[in-house]
Amino acid sequence: MMKVTVWSVLGGKVSGYLVVDVPATTTVDALLQSFCKQKGSSCAHGYGLRNRDGLILNPQKTLKQSHIGDGDILTLGLSDEQEPTFGFGSWGIVAVAAFIVGIVGIVLTVIFFLVPPNQPVQYGIVIDAGSSHSEVVLVRWEDDMVVKVNKCALTGGINSFRSHSEDLVSYLTPCLSEVLCSECWEHINKQQTPLFLGATAGMRILRDFDKEGADLILETLREYLITNTSFPVTHDDVKIITGEKEGISGWISANFLIPNYTR
Repeated sequence: MMKVTVWSVLGGKVSGYLVVDVPATTTVDALLQSFCKQKGSSCAHGYGLRNRDGLILNPQKTLKQSHIGDGDILTLGLSDEQEPTFGFGSWGIVAVAAFIVGIVGIVLTVIFFLVPPNQPVQYGIVIDAGSSHSEVVLVRWEDDMVVKVNKCALTGGINSFRSHSEDLVSYLTPCLSEVLCSECWEHINKQQTPLFLGATAGMRILRDFDKEGADLILETLREYLITNTSFPVTHDDVKIITGEKEGISGWISANFLIPNYTR
């Protein structure tokens, strides 16, 4: 027997997570059905389990055949074919819109709360560490305006590195280097460029059932960013954002994107 954690990004009765004891010969579909049954619900057509790389698992294969081991975390969501590309009711558009609002919100949070007044900061880096992917964004301040200079997306959430946190450096470094584009490199003083990493739902869920694993991920990121980069990163610049603060950031984003909003 082995323990597999299934956490759901869906709402309703199947929301939240469960730690399930199953043999390695259990099929992916059987694990999914077991999760839904323990949640007091039935599994709707189109539900699917994803591995830590965000890849949908074949429901007919066993956990062993899917290379799922003891202590692994699987994500329950909609399978690829059930995520329509068009239509305002599609989960795909909702997810993209939520991610954009999250990015803007975190950037604005840095502007409003983290940058000291009257400090001539030209650039800033924001890392939005989501549950299924992360995004590194380089922004530039021009008086009271914020301009996005460059961005780089990463597949997979940092919460998936619970059992191999040492790989976080190789996960983050290429994207961090990519946003520091060659055309703006000569204008950036990294020692005066604030960097903020905000982890959201994926890390909040991980912290609920494995606080030690979540803390290890954060400490690994802090050690790398503080000791191996020239950015003025502090302990509090790398943290898990509360749901309340993420909501406030989203509210600020929505208002900021309204044309008639008074800044």
